[in-house]
Amino acid sequence: MPLGAVLQKISIKRCHHGLSPFLQDEPQPTLVVLCKKLCCSTIMKTEFWNWSDARVFLVVFREGSTLAASRKLGVAQPTVARRIDELEHQTGLILFERDTRGFKPTAQAHSLVQFAEILEKASESFAAKARELAKPKPIRITSPGYFSDQTMD
Repeated sequence: MPLGAVLQKISIKRCHHGLSPFLQDEPQPTLVVLCKKLCCSTIMKTEFWNWSDARVFLVVFREGSTLAASRKLGVAQPTVARRIDELEHQTGLILFERDTRGFKPTAQAHSLVQFAEILEKASESFAAKARELAKPKPIRITSPGYFSDQTMD
């Protein structure tokens, strides 16, 4: 018996982010299962997010396409597209409308962009403080006068 028929028989649907759409047209599945692991609806609540995905989201939002974002970030375009897909999967939101002219942010993306900008500023502040703390400090050497006069010249 095919997997879809088994899942339908016991009222379990596959994840809408997975390899196939819901088996029924219900917006809220009773139990969501993906072939290899549980759906993001369960995992998202227990795992840390990849915070650099917010950076990728912000650059795609600003640039309007994954190609332009990939150039700005210095990574391959498929990587940017994959990171956006993963972020959408993790959040359960559609962040961009895709068409031949690029990525158009949805209303959901517009409401999240301010938080991504906060993360960006916090990251920049973190990096600036780390650079400040890592600056070389002057070294003071104390020695008897006759020793420093001969060896420090």
